[in-house]
Amino acid sequence: MKYTIKEGDTLSGIAKEYGTTVEALASANGIANPNLIYAGNTLEIPGASGAPSAASTPAKSGASAAKNTPAAKSTSSSKPSYSESREVTAAAGALSAAESAKPAGYSSAWSDEVAELARRILSGESFSYDFNADPIYNVYRETAERDSRRAAENAAAEAAALSGGYSNSYGVTAAAEAASNSLGELRRIIPSLLEAAYKKWADERESERAKLESVLKLDEADYKKYRDAYSDYENERRYLLDKYTGLSDSDYAKFLSELSSWNADRDYDRKVYEYDTDAAYKASRDRLDDEMRRKEYELALMKALSGGSSGSSARSSASSDVPSSDKTSSGSRSAEDKTAKSSVTLLDGIESSAGRRLRTAIANGTAFNSMGTVRSDFVDQIKAAKKNQTISTKEYNIFMDYLRSVGFDV
Repeated sequence: MKYTIKEGDTLSGIAKEYGTTVEALASANGIANPNLIYAGNTLEIPGASGAPSAASTPAKSGASAAKNTPAAKSTSSSKPSYSESREVTAAAGALSAAESAKPAGYSSAWSDEVAELARRILSGESFSYDFNADPIYNVYRETAERDSRRAAENAAAEAAALSGGYSNSYGVTAAAEAASNSLGELRRIIPSLLEAAYKKWADERESERAKLESVLKLDEADYKKYRDAYSDYENERRYLLDKYTGLSDSDYAKFLSELSSWNADRDYDRKVYEYDTDAAYKASRDRLDDEMRRKEYELALMKALSGGSSGSSARSSASSDVPSSDKTSSGSRSAEDKTAKSSVTLLDGIESSAGRRLRTAIANGTAFNSMGTVRSDFVDQIKAAKKNQTISTKEYNIFMDYLRSVGFDV
């Protein structure tokens, strides 16, 4: 069957789901590096006919089953991606609606009237009084002139009556004096008219100031209502902003937690795969070593038998894995072993405790098999020490150079 790789998949996880092995998947799909697979590519699952099943892999018992089928979450699910929850989206919508209802800037309904009253107060003319232009004075003047003429006529008539009806200087003088007295009364009322005119001018100015104060108080009341409405808007907006921020932060923290868990699961699967790969590699190397030893033994036995040696000597040669007919070869190999062991001086740069133990194994010969070659499991120990970081990269390279110097293919 076909399987489409999803983001976050690992070959070991897919193999575990479908009851197969990493090697089988890699072989069936021509994958050179099982650590590199790409989302979107299609895999052929060998031997699979349907959906993955937990029972599709035969159960193993004991420590082997625990090692090869670790209890771990599968990272075959897609990598978590962040998206807002409904609560966060709703909070964002409420905040946006509140911000769109922001009150407009304050506009006074009294600005024109305030400006006009201020203009009239500031540009008003200073007080001045012209009694001739005063209508009240003119009324008084007409009355006084009329009374003056009448007084003069009366005085002249009385003087004529005294003189028998004839005009004389006394009569003229009396008439003039009577007219002057009447006009004098008119002049005495001018100060009171001036005072009345000033009071009227001052009252008008005070009235305009009082009206301006009243309009300003009305404008102040309107502005206070506006500030109260704006304060209510700010409080509501701040509440909704805090609510949105809190929900959003909590939502994103939850996503980060899920992402961290997903990454931990993926790292676990990778480590399981590396462990399985290393174990499989070691097992294959052990099988190869066993096969080589078996073939070497058979070859030694055949050489011993073909050399005509006695059965007892043949058995002795076989039991020691060194044929008696190949003593020269054995002596040569022994010389080569001594040469190889003497090259341990190449390991002078080893300083760590784990490195010194490995170097001692080389020096005392326990790193070599009976045939005089380096044991593959000893090489595995060096690689494991490098992986576990008990030896440094520099020490690892020194060991590899040494192994090459004694003819081991690394």
